[in-house]
Amino acid sequence: MRKIFFSLLLSLISVTIQGAIAVGDKYEIDDFTYKVITTEVGNRGVEIIAYNGSDTDITIKDYIYVGNNIYLTVRSIAAGVFENNTTLSTVSGMRYIKNIGDRAFYGCANLSEIELPNSLDAFGDEVFAYCANLKIFSIGNEKDSKGTTALGTDHGILYFTNDEGRPVEILACAPLGLTEGRGNITDKNAVKRINAGAFEGCQTLTEIANYPLLEEIGDYAFKYCTNLQDCKLTASTRLTKIGISCFEQHMTTDAAENILTLADNSSLTYIPSRAFYGRNFGETFPVFSAVKEISNEAFRRAYTPSTLDLTS
Repeated sequence: MRKIFFSLLLSLISVTIQGAIAVGDKYEIDDFTYKVITTEVGNRGVEIIAYNGSDTDITIKDYIYVGNNIYLTVRSIAAGVFENNTTLSTVSGMRYIKNIGDRAFYGCANLSEIELPNSLDAFGDEVFAYCANLKIFSIGNEKDSKGTTALGTDHGILYFTNDEGRPVEILACAPLGLTEGRGNITDKNAVKRINAGAFEGCQTLTEIANYPLLEEIGDYAFKYCTNLQDCKLTASTRLTKIGISCFEQHMTTDAAENILTLADNSSLTYIPSRAFYGRNFGETFPVFSAVKEISNEAFRRAYTPSTLDLTS
């Protein structure tokens, strides 16, 4: 009888709650606009879809109150919410955020420090691209009950970890947090992917080490890294995919002097659009011995030897 009563009570609560709010409802609170993304009992949540303030330091709330004793957990930041916000300096909180959308902090030129939650399990493309003054990623509650966390940070590089706590996907970099301009982390031997825009616009990056199990480099991953010269990534025998514009360079006078050295690659079969647009390879062109197809703009405006031989 008690079980039946308890079940009926939960059903009544659920109907009452869901009757008060609905997926898609929007609330404007303290310069933020929130949208309801779930109304399930025990998992009611909202997504930040806009920020209209001008504060230099902001704290992302854990919950918002929408009346009738209803609190909604702040669980997501939508694509482009803080894009090109040049007043933002620090971001803290985000304790229950599980998703950060594409370009959420893209172009936040004065962002210096951001606190991220270990609850994060989805990370968009180009999230911190062109954040030239970003120095510190800090992770709240770094250790869970098993001694590991979904996120990790090392030498200014943010990454997702596997069940063993080892880095498997590089997500983003803090340009002012890189050690001597190197895009290296201590444990390289489990990394399989570099996220889209992970180092995009990073002017401090000069070299990046080989990641021997690397399989994929995302779109724009090293776009406009104008000081990147020594790239050992392509030495991975497992690298089979690179994204569009992944090493694209500005067409400037400096670009002609900045020679990019790539390690030989024996697994890559396709070079996509603008992959090496504007890059200078000097007199030593990289070896792509397995390439079967090259996009029309893959090497457009690149500085290369007059005679190209992609296979030797």
